[in-house]
Amino acid sequence: MSLKVSHINCRSLLAHFDAFVLDYCFKDFNLITVTESWLNHNIDSSVIQIPNYQLLRNDRQNHRGGGIVAYIRNGLSYKIILSENYDFMQSLWVKIIINGEPHIFGIIYRPPHSNIQSFFSTLEETLIDLFSNFNFITCVGDFNIDVSKMYDSQACQLISLCDTFDLQQVITEPTRLTDSTSSIIDLIFTNYVSVLKTGIIGSTFSDHFGIFCEFGGVVSEILSQRVSYRSLKNINLNTFQADLEAIPFNLIYEFNSVDEKVMFLNNNLIELFDKNAPVKNIIVRKKKNSPWLTDNIKLLQKLRNKALKEFKKLKCQQNDTQQQQLRKTA
Repeated sequence: MSLKVSHINCRSLLAHFDAFVLDYCFKDFNLITVTESWLNHNIDSSVIQIPNYQLLRNDRQNHRGGGIVAYIRNGLSYKIILSENYDFMQSLWVKIIINGEPHIFGIIYRPPHSNIQSFFSTLEETLIDLFSNFNFITCVGDFNIDVSKMYDSQACQLISLCDTFDLQQVITEPTRLTDSTSSIIDLIFTNYVSVLKTGIIGSTFSDHFGIFCEFGGVVSEILSQRVSYRSLKNINLNTFQADLEAIPFNLIYEFNSVDEKVMFLNNNLIELFDKNAPVKNIIVRKKKNSPWLTDNIKLLQKLRNKALKEFKKLKCQQNDTQQQQLRKTA
């Protein structure tokens, strides 16, 4: 059994409902997710219901725009485990039982120009909680972070955060085009090994392309990895500042060597963070690599990615030729 998941930023589901039905409801998706539904409590769910699907929604509160909708195909057992509404992020996290296993799907919308660090902090905390209890997690939505910009700090931070939890971003084609720009901001992060197919869906009603991912039905063996982290989300800034000011930094002048000065700083700063944001440990369950993914192929993939980065940075024809040759091999 395969599982098909799709997503579209529709910029008003009600206004584009007929076109949405034609584009998405006859393609045998098990889960259809929508961001920027623009729904509110005055709009009854019956006017956006589609046959053979169960409807879930998380409307944005006290603001125009935003909003999340999920359509889950009949026959799938599900439960909403978390629904969040912040100025910097909306999300809807759903547990769906597939082949007797709970699978978590998070539908995420981050408004443009919203507080990026609050978004990262909240997403990290949510993933930590989820990975403590579930093995299989997929995040889908409009992140408004362009991962096609390899050296962009926000894109790097998002990829790094998700990579900590073994979540890989699988959408590689532009999901939004203008006359002068193209970007990959509608994303799917997953720790499924058996991703059969991904791509974009042409849209007749939105300035975003839809995206989809088809997962295979084979569940890989799960391995465990301990992850240590510091959470700064709930740190008390007043207490932190008071403890920081209490450190006798003037004593650094009593040390003669640079090593002693560095050790003095390190010890005091580590003690400061241990008190205000102590290290926590969780178990992240990772899956065994596919049998065909040998060490040689991994090396070729690294060389390919390195050559691609060098080409994009230097625009060197030699690097372009090299990465294309490696792409054919790995």
